[in-house]
Amino acid sequence: MKEEIKNQILGLSIYNARTEKEDIVWIANELCKKYGWSTDDMIYTRTGFDPVEHRPYSEVVRDERKAWNYTVDAVLEEKDVYAIATLLFFKKYGTIDEIAFYVTNESLLRDIVEILESIEEKDAFVYFLIGRANFTARGVEYDFDKACECFHLAAEGGIEIAKLFALEIEDDFEGIFKEASKLIKKYPDSHIIKFYLAFCYYYGYGTEKNYERVAELVKYTETIENYNDDPIDYYFLSSRYLLGLCYFHGYGVEKNLSRAELLFRFSASAGTPEAYYCQAITELLSDDSKHTGYIYDLLKKSAYGYYLPAIRKFMLCLRKGYGTTPDKEQYVAFSDYYDHYKETQKTTSDLGVEADHCNLIDHENNIIEDDEID
Repeated sequence: MKEEIKNQILGLSIYNARTEKEDIVWIANELCKKYGWSTDDMIYTRTGFDPVEHRPYSEVVRDERKAWNYTVDAVLEEKDVYAIATLLFFKKYGTIDEIAFYVTNESLLRDIVEILESIEEKDAFVYFLIGRANFTARGVEYDFDKACECFHLAAEGGIEIAKLFALEIEDDFEGIFKEASKLIKKYPDSHIIKFYLAFCYYYGYGTEKNYERVAELVKYTETIENYNDDPIDYYFLSSRYLLGLCYFHGYGVEKNLSRAELLFRFSASAGTPEAYYCQAITELLSDDSKHTGYIYDLLKKSAYGYYLPAIRKFMLCLRKGYGTTPDKEQYVAFSDYYDHYKETQKTTSDLGVEADHCNLIDHENNIIEDDEID
């Protein structure tokens, strides 16, 4: 491998460690282990010398676009599987325009997956990457069967966390609890394992419900106030959603709607319909002034994600003109969808029936009573 490319990859590893994107740090560390490089001094003391910037690491300015370009160069010139990994799962692009990324790099992602598939002697990490590609539809179409198979192979090869993803695909929540309970002892700081374990404790999957344990596992997430500094990760944001539920209900923590709304807001950044809905309802129930249009937009985002509790509330907005103008045609369309699926899908949110049926209130305290659409 060319020394220049090595330096580029090593520089990216340091960059990613500094941004605290845990999955990316893990991939970068795997890359360093493969070649016997060490970034520990630079990561933990910040007194080292950055090989890319050629100046003290403590003075290096974050440049996500440059980090992205370094990795693309490493992939194209060396076709190194661990550089490919970093590129494939570079989760949030910051200054890189997301639309431009998909337009200019979709073919590259497909090429990357083909390179992974073409490796004759696949190790556990390669199987993990192929599984993640099929699980997240990055470079390929969704293929949960293949993802599950690859995750099991990765777990057998030593990447133990991959088994949790496989068990999720198989809907084996009892298995998830057993595996996560075992892994948390070995990897106590893994935010992914913490999420799976908290998820099981919250809903009682494979164990009895234990809200105190949920709060204990995910409370660390609220120490990061600035979203731009968060690890942009589904599992981290979903942990914030669980903690938001704890604050909303007063489970394992003192009830605090303001805190719950903030956590739901962070979690909604992942685009999850449940989080958008919970944020809207918590805003409605809080003592703060009611931002009618804002609440309507949140309900709309959730309803467009086909979340039935949100659809029900969104229909009320459309019929009564809350945050929007009444729209009979759209109301009928959503009503037909709701009636079609209400017997097979859950119509009650994690907030509970009472919260789901709260009245709509605007900033002038005008009330639109919630009636029985069900």
